[in-house]
Amino acid sequence: MDRVCWKCFEGSFDIEEFIRANGTVSRCDFCRTTRIRTISVEHLVEFLREAFEKAYGSAVEDLPYDSAEGGYQGTTWSTAELLLDHVDFPRDERNKLFLRLVGEIGDDTWCEYDWTSLEVDQALLIGWEHFCEAIKHHRRFFFQEFGVDADDHDSISPARMLDVILRWVHELKLIRTLKSGEIVYRARASSKMAPFTTAQELGPPPVEAALQANRMNPIGIPMFYVADRKETAIAETPGNELSLGHFRILKDLRVVDLAKLPPVPGFFSSESREKRQTIQFLYKFRDAIEQPVARDNAAHLDYLPSQVVTEYVRERGVHGMVIDGVCYRSAKISGALNYVFFATSANVVPKAKSKWYELPQDLWFKLTKSETKKIRNRGS
Repeated sequence: MDRVCWKCFEGSFDIEEFIRANGTVSRCDFCRTTRIRTISVEHLVEFLREAFEKAYGSAVEDLPYDSAEGGYQGTTWSTAELLLDHVDFPRDERNKLFLRLVGEIGDDTWCEYDWTSLEVDQALLIGWEHFCEAIKHHRRFFFQEFGVDADDHDSISPARMLDVILRWVHELKLIRTLKSGEIVYRARASSKMAPFTTAQELGPPPVEAALQANRMNPIGIPMFYVADRKETAIAETPGNELSLGHFRILKDLRVVDLAKLPPVPGFFSSESREKRQTIQFLYKFRDAIEQPVARDNAAHLDYLPSQVVTEYVRERGVHGMVIDGVCYRSAKISGALNYVFFATSANVVPKAKSKWYELPQDLWFKLTKSETKKIRNRGS
């Protein structure tokens, strides 16, 4: 009974881990390495076939066949093609291991898992595009059942699109809590002669002053955009003269964290096909809502999808949890974070008008320091 080691699959992480976890120390019959974790070829073949059957269908059982039209009526793959697509063979110089696996698995003809339906990530991506189209050009508010095709079982309505996103936000544990006492930063373009120094100036604008649409908020609905550190806030704010506010968080705040999505599970991982493909979609979704938008007449349209998602999160919460904001990646500094909080000027400690001044009840932030920054070597 031949045995194969994990180094014969170096680069195919899930296969490496499977052999490490289930193998025993012996000699590899393929690369001849001694005293290394190996597994029987038969045991490995069971593992590989199970993964293929989870991701692909059998053409013999699933696809219509018409010899006059060239055979199977759909895309097909051989076992050899699947192995070459999904497995690394860094030590298999004469294809001995590759040919052995093809023979053991059987050179079947494989097809799409369900050739009559879209893959999960494809359905979600099309659903997102449909959502963006509906929000931008058809219905801004009562869009719940807009565009549902009763004859198309892959059709995802705009409202269901949002529910699917929130469901996976919960299942993937993308909720994070910023603790009371943490510091966040906001910068505003200003001048040396007239810097901004107060919470009212550096905090979220009052409703009557929220006259500009941004990535997550439409005109008239103020939100509070801050960064995880000073450098991020400065990099995200245009201008050479800036006022920078340091804000201490006064209560635990819960955010949807789009900055730290989990890695996409490998093809041979034990995770479900749906989970793997949904995470693939979430990466594309995150890229779409983080996409820089030019400040032109069309900007308000391009921001609409992310604004509606944000408002949905704000109003619905996630799995019964109230959500206070969204975390997303900085476009300016790799690894840095931005936050948008659903906070208004009433949630920031104001400057007391007198010692008898009564503070608002629901306080989220307090300005602890303001400073001016002169930024050199960049455009205004």
